[in-house]
Amino acid sequence: TPSQVAQKKKFGAVVAISRALLPVIRVGFKAMAKSMTEANVFLSQNIKKLGWDAANMKLTGLADLIVSKGNLLPVAGLALDITNGIDIKLSWTDNSDGSSGMATDRLLVAVYDQLSGGSLVKVTTVTRSQGTYTLVGAQTQFPSSELVICAFFVSADGRNVSDNVNKFQFIL
Repeated sequence: TPSQVAQKKKFGAVVAISRALLPVIRVGFKAMAKSMTEANVFLSQNIKKLGWDAANMKLTGLADLIVSKGNLLPVAGLALDITNGIDIKLSWTDNSDGSSGMATDRLLVAVYDQLSGGSLVKVTTVTRSQGTYTLVGAQTQFPSSELVICAFFVSADGRNVSDNVNKFQFIL
């Protein structure tokens, strides 16, 4: 039936995204992957959020993509800016509180390009307290694309993560 075809197409798209973002998914869902793989947790978190546009050509809902679930404070006040015409500068508010948000939490950034299916994953040494990070050359790697940028924090020991923040879709 048409609904079965649409579901199969959506499932295939979510699996393709999970493959593209697998390094970030392994970090973001490590704590939740008790009885299933991190990729299966990603699939279960996102399959109902994503859909297709009216022409059944473009995936929708990527602005709500979940790549991380955890108990650390999330990235606060995330803002994006294109600098030098090719770089994407991320900035945020330091919301360190000494318990669920430490100044030493490291930023993890994932970029997913909806048009090409390409991705970029950066596990940075930039901390929550630093408040900025620049993705150098993003325009070169993803020219004229629709990007979803997901950002979350990972504790210094790598055991805890925050929920991701990614309500930003660009056309560069």
